[in-house]
Amino acid sequence: RQLMLMAQAPNLAAFQEAMLMHQLPCFQFLYADAAGNLFYLYNARTGNKNAALSTKDTKPLDWTQPMDPSRDQFAWASIVAPANLPNVLNPASGYLQACGTPPWLATTKTGLVPADWPSWLVPEDSSYRAYRVNQILSAGPYVFEDMNAMLYDTLVPAAVDMVPLLLGMAEAHPDLVRKAHPDLVTGLQLLRNWNLA
Repeated sequence: RQLMLMAQAPNLAAFQEAMLMHQLPCFQFLYADAAGNLFYLYNARTGNKNAALSTKDTKPLDWTQPMDPSRDQFAWASIVAPANLPNVLNPASGYLQACGTPPWLATTKTGLVPADWPSWLVPEDSSYRAYRVNQILSAGPYVFEDMNAMLYDTLVPAAVDMVPLLLGMAEAHPDLVRKAHPDLVTGLQLLRNWNLA
């Protein structure tokens, strides 16, 4: 039902009201309308793990590890409401993106501070894909044809970091390169000539 109401929402208020149904357990959501509104919600249906702990528990817990199911304080005490999830409304940058990144990287200058959010709520790191999307979108504004061209962007963002690192390592250890398989020299030459796309 929530997905239907989101799709049919005639305006931002109706979209946000649909989000309050909280029927979807995950996903990052983006909203844009003809009035120029942009909205991002780092959506999750999760228990408030901070509230689940008693005041006696002072040692930080690693929520990425299995917890003892026999201890009641590990049970979800309450569900984090959609209004309390990280969100961005009408950023000054004029764009939003959601490539599986933390909410503070959904655009430039989100106003969200990573330290303000528990690590169990936002466990993701940024991705090269999100970095590239932010890089492209932050260079706007764009016309429709530019947006189409972005769909076919072929730059490999990880290569921008990795290729110089690999070449630098090879240059720093010529003795290892000489002793390696002969194809390594060919591979290194391919990397030197690669335009990273």
